[in-house]
Formats: sequence, C-alpha cells, structure tokens
Amino acid sequence: MKGEPAVPGMSSSGIILTVFFSLLVASGGTLLAVSDFDRHPFGILFGVILLLAAAAIIARPLTAFLTGGTGGIFFPGQRNRKPPPAYSTAQARRMQGEYREALRLYDAIIREYPQEIAAWRSMIEIALENCGDLPLARSLLATGLAALASDEHRRILQETFDEGSADAPVKRVRLK
Repeated sequence: MKGEPAVPGMSSSGIILTVFFSLLVASGGTLLAVSDFDRHPFGILFGVILLLAAAAIIARPLTAFLTGGTGGIFFPGQRNRKPPPAYSTAQARRMQGEYREALRLYDAIIREYPQEIAAWRSMIEIALENCGDLPLARSLLATGLAALASDEHRRILQETFDEGSADAPVKRVRLK
C-alpha cells in the first residue's frame, strides 16, 4: 500500500542504512577471509555466510538506533502518532461565557479522543457549574462512564460529577 514502509516498523532511511551496513560488514569479512585463503580454502565462503548473518542481526538495531529520531523528519507521513487534542479554544469559549460553543468543542474532542478524561470532566463541569443543568450533567456522566475504558478515569469522572452536583447552582443559565 502507498504510504506504508516496505519493512514494517522501519523507515525508508532505516532500510537504506541496513542495506549499507550489511554490505559494509560483508565486504569487510570477505577481505579478511581472502587474506587467510592459503590456509583455509573454504574460509571465504564461510566468512561471507557468517558475516552476512551477523550483518542481518546487527544492522537492524544499529540503523534503528541511528535513525531513531530522524525517520519522521524525512518521512513525516510514516508517523502513526495523533497530535494531542487542542483544548485552548474550548477553554476560551467557556471563559467568555459561550457555554454551548464550549460544549460543542469539547464534544468534538471526545469524538476524536473518546478516552480523554479532561474533556469529559470539562463538559460535566460546564453543565453543573456554568449552566446548572443537572439532567445534562447526568447524561454526560452516563455517556462518559460507558465510553471510558479505564476504571481510574471512570472513578475520576464520577467524583467530578459528585463534587459538582453537590454545589450545582439552582438557577439555570441561558446558553449562548
């Protein structure tokens, strides 16, 4: 497939360096074996086979070490990491009193990163502290508890709800 490395887990630069080191080690071994050809006629063949095997074993970890931090610079499409979620816009909307927009932005984060506990907590906090909407907070809690895989995250979310619901304002703030 296009965009996937030819060798899984190794960048193109890593493959090139692996081939280079393999050839370098094999040629060095051949030269050593040729110098001892008079005493051991099969030394060349045996030396080349052993050195190719050693090169195959040593070259991959060596090239992975040498290209560890640079593979993504030259081949950025081969990285599998997602960027971290961006909270700043949602936080700014909340601080500006635009609670509906903040909830929408946090919901977008949760759709892309369903295990992101900070987004779940912020949504429950907005529902309770800023909007005084206990039914919305209960709905968010139920959805969050079902979505989160970690027991620790579910416990944190439940605590956030419990703490906020005890202090939830009785008035209902109109969402902007």
